[in-house]
Amino acid sequence: MPHRARPSSASNAKTCIWNRNRCTRVTAIASRTGCCRPPTTTSPTRIPASRIPSTQKFSWGERSPVEARGSIVLLHGWGEDHSMMMTWALAMARHGYQGVLPDLRNFGASDRAPVGFGPREAEDIVDLLRALRAQGKLQSPVYLLGVSYGADVAIHAAAMAPDLIDGVVAMEPFVDAESAIRGFVADARKPAHGLKGRLLSAYARHAFDDAKVDAAIAESGKRLGIDLHDTGIAAPLRENQTCTLILQGGEDEFLDPGALRAISDAPRTRYLEMPEETHLTLPLRIDLLAEPLARWLPRHGDCPAFAMPATH
Repeated sequence: MPHRARPSSASNAKTCIWNRNRCTRVTAIASRTGCCRPPTTTSPTRIPASRIPSTQKFSWGERSPVEARGSIVLLHGWGEDHSMMMTWALAMARHGYQGVLPDLRNFGASDRAPVGFGPREAEDIVDLLRALRAQGKLQSPVYLLGVSYGADVAIHAAAMAPDLIDGVVAMEPFVDAESAIRGFVADARKPAHGLKGRLLSAYARHAFDDAKVDAAIAESGKRLGIDLHDTGIAAPLRENQTCTLILQGGEDEFLDPGALRAISDAPRTRYLEMPEETHLTLPLRIDLLAEPLARWLPRHGDCPAFAMPATH
């Protein structure tokens, strides 16, 4: 049977908000949005996680000298939850950004709901941000930073709410869900090393031939009530009034950098390809990217190019 979404209604949605010196569990009223569990600790080397209640507030015990620069909403990738973005939250907090870490629908502690590969999740995020702003819990300006799946959500959300979102950093977004699925399957089919790798790639080539992949994409779209090709980011980027920086790894093993480059010529879009980075390594380059991004975000009005950070 086709997958049917449960009726959407307002519900209490808990979200982790990271300030410059603490993590606070807050409650917001937001429809179609689940909750984000508070992190276990802000400093694992100082506070054993086993001794910390899940509802505790945490503090470093000292004030950061940096001034508040606004809020940054950190959106995780497919199959992950908010904890994927915790290190980014800490890094940006050092530069004065309040971090908001939600679990996207169907992941983590969020409600089970039909995925939308971008647009539906973006509606959830916009609802959540409007609720947080209404409660005075969202510092302006507001930025979104998403990785892969979360990057697509960020781009769609900015197009839906340009009055609410001031800037976007999209790391390795997929052009559309259909091409992303084909890219992941193609990577699984590649020849591999080692007995286990060779067996898995041989199985993938047998189990996921082109006809079966085509059928799976069509059936997925039917069950979800969407066209997976129509989840693309090309149109939102063209229409977006929000300055959007796209960061892409030149050695991405799943997505085609050329396809992303081709749709990144919109007036308010800036594109930077990092030649040696892959889909898995790019989000880990916090050491290289956090400080330059912290300086770039406040310039969202001018939407300048983002210079390649110097490598260590």
